[in-house]
Amino acid sequence: MVKRYFNISGPNREYHFGLDPLTRIDYRYVETMIERGRFFSICSARQSGKTTLLLAIKKKLNEEGKYRCIYCNVEAAQVAGNDTRSGMQTILSRIAQEAEFEFKDSWPNDNFPSILEHYGADSALVAFFERWLFKDKQAKKLPIVLLLDCIDLLSGKTLVSVLRQLRTGQIYSPELFPQTVILCGARDVRDSDISIGEDEFLIGRGGSDIRENTVVLYNFTQGEIKELCDQYTAESGQNFQENAYPRLYSLTGGRPWLVNAILCEAIYEMGFGNDVSKIITFGMIDAAKDHFINRQDYYMEQLAHKLRAPRIRETLFPILAGGNWAKNPAPEDLDYLEDLELIKKFPSGWGITNAVYRELIPKVIGRNLKDELVHVVDRTKFLKPDGRLDFRSMVQFYQRIYCDYFLAWGRRYELEGVLAQILLHAFLHYAVGDRGRMECDYALSTGRMDISVGWGYSLESGERREERFVVELRLFDSTKSHEAVVRQGVAQVVEYAKPRQPHDVYLIILDEDQSKTWYDRLFQEEHVFKDVPVHVYGL
Repeated sequence: MVKRYFNISGPNREYHFGLDPLTRIDYRYVETMIERGRFFSICSARQSGKTTLLLAIKKKLNEEGKYRCIYCNVEAAQVAGNDTRSGMQTILSRIAQEAEFEFKDSWPNDNFPSILEHYGADSALVAFFERWLFKDKQAKKLPIVLLLDCIDLLSGKTLVSVLRQLRTGQIYSPELFPQTVILCGARDVRDSDISIGEDEFLIGRGGSDIRENTVVLYNFTQGEIKELCDQYTAESGQNFQENAYPRLYSLTGGRPWLVNAILCEAIYEMGFGNDVSKIITFGMIDAAKDHFINRQDYYMEQLAHKLRAPRIRETLFPILAGGNWAKNPAPEDLDYLEDLELIKKFPSGWGITNAVYRELIPKVIGRNLKDELVHVVDRTKFLKPDGRLDFRSMVQFYQRIYCDYFLAWGRRYELEGVLAQILLHAFLHYAVGDRGRMECDYALSTGRMDISVGWGYSLESGERREERFVVELRLFDSTKSHEAVVRQGVAQVVEYAKPRQPHDVYLIILDEDQSKTWYDRLFQEEHVFKDVPVHVYGL
C-alpha cells in the first residue's frame, strides 16, 4: 500500500492526506437542494478542491442508492469555442462513458452520435436525456443528478448552448431530464454578455435564473490546517511546533493547494521529514516558503505567462505600486485574477491574496531584472567583515542603479509605473540570495510597498544569529509638502516595523515628477519617531 502524502496535483485520492470534502460545505443544504430538484452552482478559486468535492458527492449519492449521479468534466470542450457541434459531441461522449462505467448502461454510448446528428448541437443535450430517460422511466430507474465540472472554462456559443439547453431541460425534469444539475467552476457563468466573436456579444436572458443558489467552497481555516497536519503526524510520528499552524495559515491564507505545496516543500523537498524525531518548526515553514518562491518550476512558468497579458498588468501594477487604477478594471479582468486567487478585496480595498503571492508576484514579474543585476551588482560589497549585512550601502546602491537604469529597464521590460517597486524587490532578493529571507506588504491606494529582510550570520563562537531590516518605498504625494510626506512615511514605516523588531529602518520616497531634476529628488535625511531612528532617502 502506498504511504499517504500531501497532494498538489489533481483531485485527492485515498493515498493523499486530506480533509473530508463534504465537511467543508453545508452538505445537508446540498442534499436538500437535490431532493427539491433544484439546479445550483458550486464555486471556488482554482485548485481549492472542487473536483475532489464533486467526486465525493457522486460517491455518496451512488452508494446511498436514491439517485444515479454522473460526473462530467467539460474542460475538454473548451477548445470548441463557437463550434457547438464539436463541444456538444465532447460533452455527450463524457456523459455516455460515465454512464457505462458507473451503471453498466451502454445505451447512451451507442445512441448519442445519432441523436447529435439528428437533432443538431443546440438541441442534442435535451434530446439525449429525453430519449434515454423515457426508456429508463419504463424500467423505473432512479433519477439522475448531473455534475458539470469546469463549466466556466467553456466559452462562446458552446457555453451559450449548454446553458440554454439546461434551462429548456429543466422544464422536463426529473422525468425526462436530470433531477438536479450542479454547475461547478471558479465562478458563476451565464449566457448574457458572452463574447461569441470579435466585438460581438450575445445579449439575452441570463443563465442565472436556472440556479437557485451558489454554494461556496472556502479556503482552509487554521483549525483545518492543523487537522491536515495531524493526519501526517498520526502516520509518521513527526510533530509540528504549535506556532507552525498559524504561520502556515498567515502565509497561505488557507488556500488548499498552497498549504499542501508548502508542506511538500518542507517535508519532502527540503528533507525536514527525513528525521521524524525532529519537530517541524515555525522556521522550517518559513524556509519552505522561501524555497518554494525561489524555485523555477512549471508553476512559475505558468504564472509568468499569465502575468504577461497587458490587461492583467494594467490591473496588477497599481496594486504593486500602492497606487490607484487610472480607470476601473473590466469586471472580467478582476474575475480572472480572483479565479487565480491572486487578488482579493479586503475590507481596506484590493490587495494580493496572501503573503506567499505578495512576494512571488513581483519576483516573477521582475525576473528579467535579475539577469541585469548580475552584471551591475557585486553582492560581496554589502557584507561587513563579521558577516553581517551593510544594509545602508544596499539602499544607497539601489538609489544609484535606479537613477542609472530606470528609463532603459522600464521600457525594455514594460515596467513603466512600477519599475521602482519591482527593481527594489529584485535587487534585495538578488543581494541577500539564499542566506536571506523577505516578506512584502502592499495594496491598492496605500501609496507604499513595505519589505522586511532577514539576514542570517554566525558569531565567532559558531552561534547563529539573524538581523532584520525594514524598508518602505513610498510614493510622493504632490498635494502635500515634502515635510508632510516624510512625516507620514516615517510614522507608517515605524508602525510596520514595530512587530518585526528590525535593527534598522529605511524609508525611500519616490517622486515620479519627471519635470524635476535628480538634484531636486535625491536626498538623505535622518529622523526619529517613537525613539526609532529612520533613514530617509529620496528617489
